[in-house]
Amino acid sequence: MYCPKCGKPVDDDALFCSSCGHALKKENEKKSDLEEIDEKLVSATNEVFEKVEKEANDTYEEIKDKVEEVSDKVKEKKDKISFEDIKKKIKEFDYYTLLEKDIIDKTCAVLPLLPLILFIFRKIIDFFLRFYFIPSFIFIIPDAIYTILTLATMAVAIYAITALIYRIVACEENDKVNFIEMITPLSTLIASLLIKNGCSTLSISLFTLIGLVLAFDFVAKAILLNQPISDKLDFAADFNLYKTKLSEFKAELKKQKELEALAEAERKKFVEENRIPYVTKGASKFDGTGGELFVKGIILTIVSLVSCGLLTPFYLVEIIKWRKEHTVIEGNRMTFNGTGVQLWGLWIKWWFLSLITCGIYSYFATVDFFKWMNKHTSFEGDTPFNGIYELSYFDGNSFEYLGYAILTNLITCITCGIAYPWMFVKLSEWQTKNTVVQGRRLKLDAKGADYFGVWIVNQLLTIITCGIYYSWASCKEETFIVSHISSYEEPIR
Repeated sequence: MYCPKCGKPVDDDALFCSSCGHALKKENEKKSDLEEIDEKLVSATNEVFEKVEKEANDTYEEIKDKVEEVSDKVKEKKDKISFEDIKKKIKEFDYYTLLEKDIIDKTCAVLPLLPLILFIFRKIIDFFLRFYFIPSFIFIIPDAIYTILTLATMAVAIYAITALIYRIVACEENDKVNFIEMITPLSTLIASLLIKNGCSTLSISLFTLIGLVLAFDFVAKAILLNQPISDKLDFAADFNLYKTKLSEFKAELKKQKELEALAEAERKKFVEENRIPYVTKGASKFDGTGGELFVKGIILTIVSLVSCGLLTPFYLVEIIKWRKEHTVIEGNRMTFNGTGVQLWGLWIKWWFLSLITCGIYSYFATVDFFKWMNKHTSFEGDTPFNGIYELSYFDGNSFEYLGYAILTNLITCITCGIAYPWMFVKLSEWQTKNTVVQGRRLKLDAKGADYFGVWIVNQLLTIITCGIYYSWASCKEETFIVSHISSYEEPIR
């Protein structure tokens, strides 16, 4: 041991240095204090780690129990919907109920309507088959649906014939069905076979008409009056019954419209009383950046590719929300409350209808999209009613948009793209003037010549950067359009 002051050796148990007289006890005390602190830190650390480990083990056990519980429930549900259970229910089903007169009567009443539906469906398919430019694979789904409907119609007709024969043979005299009722399933079966084999329209119409004439009486008895079908056909009484039912339906419809009118008046009153005053606070602008849109575009592309397009609507809503919340009209920032779940159902419908119409429906889908988007758009501070904003809507017509789109494409092609800025501004003007946000109809005051310079720069930079600049170009385009938008008050509709 050495003295910390003079550096000369001293005894280990010495309290003072023999050379300079420096006190050694305080150094030892300091050392022991440091050691004590170190021990406390080690102890506290170990205690913390023990607690963390204990919490982790408890959490793991809890999660494990939850997973096992969910697994048991899934297994239990699988057991509930097992094929054995389905087979058991099929075996236990009382098929004799299908031989009851009430069920047979109702079946015979509606059966003749099925060949008519099949005939119309077949004619629609044949009409579009005349257009040779339509790819043949487009008709795979309609043909499959038509075949399934035809087979189902035949199966129901055979069931009705079999059930009627059984009742004629096996049932008591006062409970038998009448022979004339047999004509409807027979005419339905023959008409279905003729339609399936592509026979002449005259022969198909003949058997379809026979069934429909009888169905006129059978529907009145079995469906409207809930009475057994008799062998006496009283078309005059049937006509009077239909006339009475139609009058009752008109009266009910009138009453329903009156109630709807009262509800609409109450809605307008509520909207007017809770309407937020609109105050012009500044200029219109778009303050989103190309960098933000670029990142969102990459994520949207990845999501679409990974999910084969099924999850596209969910992230597309995020981009719409970003665009709306970066749009300011006369100093009032917009807000958007649409969800991916809402858009997903519409998205599937639009794709399906566009596919079977060779893309024609896509123009109508665009207008549907505008309508959905606008009823979920308002200004900050507005409160939605039943998930939508009552004073926000889009009232543009699908055929108007189709005309504008065709005219834009045509003139753009004729002018080799030079006229596109003018046509784009015209299309944007149509979309803007049909947009109402929180009771304020928007108005675009822009010129194609003003947009031409922005468009040229965007095109050049997008080409030079191999498309990377597209996000920034889109923001520049949005900035130009929004900066020329104003609004005026629209009467509550």
